[in-house]
Amino acid sequence: MKRPRLALLVLVAAIAVAALAALAIRERPEPRSPEEHVPITWKTARETPMHELHVGAKKIACTECHAEGGGPAPLASCAKCHEGEAKHAHRGPTTCLTCHVFGAEKAEARCADCHAAKDGGGGAATLAHHASDGAPCKTCHAAHGEERVIRAECTSCHEQTVTHGALAIKAGSSPGALCTSCHAPHSGKEAARENCTTCHADHRAALTGKGHVACASCHAPHEPDKPKACTSCHAKVTTLAHEKTSAHADCKSCHETHRPQASPEKACARCHESVRPSHPASAKGAACTGCHAPHGERSAKTESCSSCHFAAKTDHAFHAKGVACTQCHTPHAFAIQGTALCAGCHAEQGAKTAKRPGHEACASCHGSAHAPVAKPATCKSCHAAEASTAPKGHAACDTCHDTHSGSLGMRASCTSCHTEKTKGKALHTTGGCASCHRPHGPKGVEQPPSCTSCHARSSLAGLHAKPSHAACATCHTSHGPPRSDRATCTGTCHADRRDHQPEAKVCKGCHVFTH
Repeated sequence: MKRPRLALLVLVAAIAVAALAALAIRERPEPRSPEEHVPITWKTARETPMHELHVGAKKIACTECHAEGGGPAPLASCAKCHEGEAKHAHRGPTTCLTCHVFGAEKAEARCADCHAAKDGGGGAATLAHHASDGAPCKTCHAAHGEERVIRAECTSCHEQTVTHGALAIKAGSSPGALCTSCHAPHSGKEAARENCTTCHADHRAALTGKGHVACASCHAPHEPDKPKACTSCHAKVTTLAHEKTSAHADCKSCHETHRPQASPEKACARCHESVRPSHPASAKGAACTGCHAPHGERSAKTESCSSCHFAAKTDHAFHAKGVACTQCHTPHAFAIQGTALCAGCHAEQGAKTAKRPGHEACASCHGSAHAPVAKPATCKSCHAAEASTAPKGHAACDTCHDTHSGSLGMRASCTSCHTEKTKGKALHTTGGCASCHRPHGPKGVEQPPSCTSCHARSSLAGLHAKPSHAACATCHTSHGPPRSDRATCTGTCHADRRDHQPEAKVCKGCHVFTH
């Protein structure tokens, strides 16, 4: 009974093993050819430029780059063949595959993909200029070279002669080095015009004037030493006396080329050094151009004085209504030079005042030169004491004095006016009128003195000694001869002698007053 049961167990086990083996055989995949190990996308990637070059043209096996079983090729694979290029490859976050396209998802790479014209691509240089099929990047750049930038000769494309001062081409020098002194390779020519002041900083002021807003307005960029003539823009500008003065016809005689708005007075002084005008004064110091217009229609004439001095109305409005301003004021030495200037017209008066201290200042008596007083009203502003003590009839000083010299002149004697006073005895004239009179203070007697101040009674002879004859005025007048007729003696004093010797006309024939 035990053997049949054991045999049954062995049979069941054998059947189970057979079933498992059958199941394992049924689940095993069918065998595939080696081509089926490459992804289906290979057919697309196979047509990319880099695969065409490496696999198609160079016959490089896939396993040279790809690991067994497929997958992306490691970057180290490139260095197997391109050791030199890998050594000098583009620095930065890029790899070989950034520019060399193997995958099917990207088109052929271009420089502009990173170096876009609109922006810097995260700091990369823009391609605003020289980025075209006519000027490919590789003309100037070596992607795998030791130096990324190859300074190409600009003259290989730009056949233009450049003579730019100190930057002019010298024997053996590089034309490209000259061009890039002004032109940035990826910037347009307009940008170069903004770079002039990089070297010519001292000429920066030229760009602030009206019309002179760009260096290229006057200078041709490649021949700056041959600037345009000023008349190319200022053809209609007229200059002061240009017909007679060649220097005035040349703009550069007055204007600094790069500072055309500089002080015109300094320009005038360069030629007219001996002329030092002080008029008209202004905050800008424009003395010369205040009267002489350098440009325009007004340059043909000198400005009139009344164009600034409005009170004058005309250049003959002051000083006697006919004297021109320039007769007293010298144009380049405007200030009036005192009495010496007045004497130019008033020579006689000037000679007289020069001899009298205090009278040499014409304005002290005549006032303003523009409206002088012909005859001053009074001298008392200086001669107050004399004016206040002058007797009646002597208030007008010029009755006796010459107004400019102060001398008496033809009025040296009082009798030149007082002719009736000359009839007295010589005794009263030998000492002059001033013995008894003064014309005015502060010197001389104030009142005529008494007769006895000169004629002491003790010295008088004859009937003068009689006390009854003490009143001099009874018989004498100040300026006339003594009265000795009968009427004088018998009229008041000797009335009782009226009939005495009636035939005698005078009493002094018998009654003497002198020895």
